[in-house]
Amino acid sequence: MLVQRILDFIKTLEQESKLIPCDARLYVCLVERFSKRKPADELTANDLHFLLACYKSRWDSIFDKEDDYTRHTSTINQHWIDLARELAPSAKINYLKILIPTLTNETDLNDFSSLTETVNLFNFFLGEGGKTLYRKLSFCKHLESRQFELSTYRADGRLSIVTVDELTRLKLCKHTQREVSIDSERFINFWDLLRKKVFVNLGTNGRMPIALLPHLLEIVENYYDFKSKGVNFAFFKKDIKNFFNRMKVFAVADINFLYGTKIEYKEDEQYLMDLFIAMNTANDYKDLEYEMKVLSKWMYQFNSELKAKGEELNPLYADLEKNIKEESPFIKTNDFVNCCKLIVSLFTIQFEFSFFFTRQTHSFWDIKNNVFPEALSIFTVLLPAIVANKPKVLEHAYKDIIQDIVIPARNDKSWYTWLTRNHSVCNWLKLVQNCRFDELDVYWYEPELLLNALLLFNTQNPYLKIRINHFLDNIIQTYAQNQNELMKQLRVNILFTEFLEGLNENHRKNLFRVISLCNIDQAKSNFLNNCTKHINQRISDLCQSKENTAPNFFASVAKKERTNTFTLPHDAETVEAIILCFKNQLSGLRIEPQKAEIISDYLFSLGQPILTAEQKEQAKNSSRPTLDYIGQYT
Repeated sequence: MLVQRILDFIKTLEQESKLIPCDARLYVCLVERFSKRKPADELTANDLHFLLACYKSRWDSIFDKEDDYTRHTSTINQHWIDLARELAPSAKINYLKILIPTLTNETDLNDFSSLTETVNLFNFFLGEGGKTLYRKLSFCKHLESRQFELSTYRADGRLSIVTVDELTRLKLCKHTQREVSIDSERFINFWDLLRKKVFVNLGTNGRMPIALLPHLLEIVENYYDFKSKGVNFAFFKKDIKNFFNRMKVFAVADINFLYGTKIEYKEDEQYLMDLFIAMNTANDYKDLEYEMKVLSKWMYQFNSELKAKGEELNPLYADLEKNIKEESPFIKTNDFVNCCKLIVSLFTIQFEFSFFFTRQTHSFWDIKNNVFPEALSIFTVLLPAIVANKPKVLEHAYKDIIQDIVIPARNDKSWYTWLTRNHSVCNWLKLVQNCRFDELDVYWYEPELLLNALLLFNTQNPYLKIRINHFLDNIIQTYAQNQNELMKQLRVNILFTEFLEGLNENHRKNLFRVISLCNIDQAKSNFLNNCTKHINQRISDLCQSKENTAPNFFASVAKKERTNTFTLPHDAETVEAIILCFKNQLSGLRIEPQKAEIISDYLFSLGQPILTAEQKEQAKNSSRPTLDYIGQYT
């Protein structure tokens, strides 16, 4: 290519009435380099390198902005595109990679057609991360082949959600009068096609990804908090981006369900997806005042537990509460639940004792704790009902315990009590008498509900994931034991209270919100399926970790394709039966010996008997053999 072509291009820039800042800057650079050169000279390798650097600088400036090549069909954009096409043979590089230096694909990821089959750049849209191009025609054919389910393929062959970034780019393309058609149906433009053929079907399949909703509520709370404190909007925008990134680990159908949820927003924009796009394009807090109120209203109407903190929202919630019939709490607070919370507190609170007091120890299954005399009396009264699996007895005994033990103990002002009783004991008596267990950080949930909620709980913290897996293993091991239901429920809730101690305030808040959104009936009916799901996930993770030279604690949060090692047997009615069936299946699977050993050890740990505290003490001084998970000596 001759220098003359660049000089012509410089004149073209001069003729533009107003250049955008990056073009004005590049115009100066081009003039400085080429204005004194001979028009007949050939461009040198250094010249080509310089021009490619100019294109890179321009792309960095216009990427995902109004003048993006894929969004705006401006005259100046077309001049840059034409020059790139002419430079391509000399630079020995595809003209698209001149325009978009970060581009990683040469074929469309949905149908493997060449990107060069598309001439006009407004018929492309940028994919995830802005480093891939998709042909709108190929995307349309892909949607049509999948009955207009919103989805797309990635470079690794994964069928993925269409991200909010991608939807935003499709919506903001300024070439709005390009009519498109499918068979005999005609649409004003590509976005019109998506709204009428694709978005109307978003809620057809899938279900609400409730694990995302606490994070969405957090967005609202941060909005009002950051805004009141004058925090730079960029920090809030980062929170929005993090929320959108969380979507990538969820099933396509579930994210589509979220996108397609109807809201009271704007006349021609009635989906949550529309609101997400508005959040994605906002540049200031004032851009989202209406959106945050719409979002707050929808979440509260979806579930009253999703109520954001913020004085500005109080009038909104007050109006909603007038129109929404008050529902009963998800977990009914009754004497049985309170009695169970009382028992849990006796094994999770570390009571302090004075120098003059001889501490007493009580134990439940494999858990023990040091307590004061009245606590030991309470547990002695309740233990027979626990062992006999009689929840009704606990329910009836609760008020008697409060009246006959707790209140008298609290009213005891003797010198001996004054000398021996510590503040932690006094505080426990006061809070238990007034049924304020939440102030003791003690809760009670059905184990099936906890398993379901923690499988759904979405976190990017690798250490928290490890703790969650350990707790879920404990639930499954507990339910694999030959013990009654009440014993199992108590052990799981004691362990859950201990699990909560290691969570920061934000994780605790989000976990409780996920629990409140879960349906207890569904959790119970899916309990064995959820156990199987967790076991398969754990086996997959354990086998993958052995393939690495070291544990990768900071692995990508992108969703991994998993192959289930086991499926739930049709005749399995207990967790113990599931584990036994899985161990029997293991010998018939084609798995490397090392991985088979890992799986076998894991299944053994799930079914291993849980020794009582007394048995553990005896085992220290005994050579009695250990039992395997089906109760046989090893």
